[in-house]
Amino acid sequence: MILKRNPVFSHLRIPGIIIEETFRGNQWAILFSGREYGEACECVLTSPVVTGDVTKGRSTPTGAYSIMYKIQDKELTGQGYVSHVDYWMPFDSNVGFHDADWRHGEFGGEIYQGNGSHGCVNMPVSQAKSFYSMIETGCPVFVY
Repeated sequence: MILKRNPVFSHLRIPGIIIEETFRGNQWAILFSGREYGEACECVLTSPVVTGDVTKGRSTPTGAYSIMYKIQDKELTGQGYVSHVDYWMPFDSNVGFHDADWRHGEFGGEIYQGNGSHGCVNMPVSQAKSFYSMIETGCPVFVY
């Protein structure tokens, strides 16, 4: 049996984004905001997401990162695909947050096990738009 402990968000002291998988397999992106460094942060937005497909060796990289830049209306290209996104927020080279309208509202759960992304964090368009408007370049990203 594997026991997974989630961070105590009420004690989080660095505003940023956390990507987590709950004990039921659902995946979430959670954006925290704090008014000043050292204050407890508050959750300002949550979104179900689809991360990298673990069954195909394309897991989303874990670790501590930051948003590199933000851009709208972007063509993402990779081996065997080209996808247009409205909101692109990379945090690890060619891995980042973006909208994924081709998922037709299907996010969260265990989708990442067999129908996941190439490593990016796919979000509903409305949530990606909200993330895009709330975050700044340099915003910390924690993936675990």
